[in-house]
Amino acid sequence: MYRLAEYLGEKLSTALQYDQEQKEVIVYGLLGIIQFVIVLSLLLIFSSLFGTVAASLILSFSVSALRVHAGGAHLSSIWVCSLTGVVISVLMPTVFVLLGVQNLSSNYLFYITNGILLLALWIVIVKAPVDSPNKPITKPEKIKKLKRKSIIVVLIYFVIGNFLAYKLLNVYLFCLLFGVMWQCFTMLKIGHTILGFFERLSNKKS
Repeated sequence: MYRLAEYLGEKLSTALQYDQEQKEVIVYGLLGIIQFVIVLSLLLIFSSLFGTVAASLILSFSVSALRVHAGGAHLSSIWVCSLTGVVISVLMPTVFVLLGVQNLSSNYLFYITNGILLLALWIVIVKAPVDSPNKPITKPEKIKKLKRKSIIVVLIYFVIGNFLAYKLLNVYLFCLLFGVMWQCFTMLKIGHTILGFFERLSNKKS
């Protein structure tokens, strides 16, 4: 992905007569677009085979919409990170079906939904935004902006989650909640530790 973004960025920068700094901005933007297109394509292809397109999209976007503003730990390999997200998004809806979440009553759904989202809201208020050593966030105004947007995203999830619970769309609801929980997990120290362990383990095997 990076080589393709680098190649296209080089071509665009040359055509537009941009300097090195402007080229790096273009390459970064292209990398994000290419990653999004590839991940979305893989997600649609494999989820269609399992008949879980809508549920898989809900899970994937529930993670990404919060991650954009809240940050969190991730694997250093963009390919591994992307493919892991696709696998989880495709498999978890089927797991929820097998677990029988569709049979839960509305009372339990509202308790579970609001309990998880209240916990997510607390984590976001305390932790967001979670930066990385390579891209630290130091400006107070940017920190406040990202935290505010993260809180807004979780509040939107409250509305969507309770709507899904009201409509008894349990599989969709659990996909939303799992995505939120996963993203909040990556914002915590334990999430960084566990992902770091798997990162080191995969590096040793390779």
